[in-house]
Amino acid sequence: MMVGLLRTAVPLVNVLGAGIVCVPGEHVHPLAVEALKRSGYDTCDGSVSQRLDKQLVAASRLILSATREHRTEVVRLDPTAAMRAFTVRELGRLLREQAPASNGDRIVAVLRAANTALADDPPDQDDDLADPIGLPYEQFENCLHEIETALEPLIRALRTESTQR
Repeated sequence: MMVGLLRTAVPLVNVLGAGIVCVPGEHVHPLAVEALKRSGYDTCDGSVSQRLDKQLVAASRLILSATREHRTEVVRLDPTAAMRAFTVRELGRLLREQAPASNGDRIVAVLRAANTALADDPPDQDDDLADPIGLPYEQFENCLHEIETALEPLIRALRTESTQR
């Protein structure tokens, strides 16, 4: 759902999705598609799951995960990703504490702001998103709402960049 939301909110930014625990080639869960559709987001039609690997991590400027366990796996795949990998809730919290600079490369500004805030605010236990798989539709809506709330500061920063291109 994170991918669909970001693709809609900042269409000029290249957003890819990959999973730590997934079956490659599967389509987006139907209840996730429904939640995205009802909220007016890109439903990722035609997208299929892919497993995160070292090459994808190395090629990514910013990596968002649903849980701390997923973030740990990202850094295990490529230790150089430690300063650019965050859980989505962690990044939202950090960017609320330390707003990115409003000039220059927006991804660099986001990473600087997040890492500055992180130095003063170690990771919270509340930084994981609950996985709605296997639960009723309402849990997918709740998860999407948590993602929206967490991504709001990032979207604001990236929209500034997308209007500069």
